[in-house]
This record gives sequence, structure tokens and C-alpha cells, in this order.
Amino acid sequence: MLLTPEKYVNIFRKLNFCVTRSLSTQCKSCCFAFQKRRFCTVKAALLHRKTAAFATSNRNYYFLTELSLQS
Repeated sequence: MLLTPEKYVNIFRKLNFCVTRSLSTQCKSCCFAFQKRRFCTVKAALLHRKTAAFATSNRNYYFLTELSLQS
């Protein structure tokens, strides 16, 4: 018995390519959206602390200038 390799034609080749391409694009956008959300959360926390630090320094500056003017 002589075995020959089977030859076949994939009629869904283009469809598989389109599905794979759309899934990879969708996955990338979901991954980037998740990363962006995490980045924005951290950024908001850091900006809040930075603003508080500058507000404290400004408050101390105004307090010291008023104190020096009173003397």
C-alpha cells in the first residue's frame, strides 16, 4: 500500500485571516484601554499629592510674608 500525502484546499483561508486580524486588533485595544485606566488612576493620585504639596508651600509663604509685614 502506497501512502501519499493528502492535498487539500482551505476555502476558509481568507475568513480565518479576517477573524484573526479583528480579534488581535480588539485584544490590543482592550489591553491598551486597561493600561490607560491604570495609568490614569496612578497619575490622578500623584497629581493630588503634588497639588497638596504646592498648596502647603504657598500657604507657608503667604503666612511668612504676612508675619514679616506685621513685624
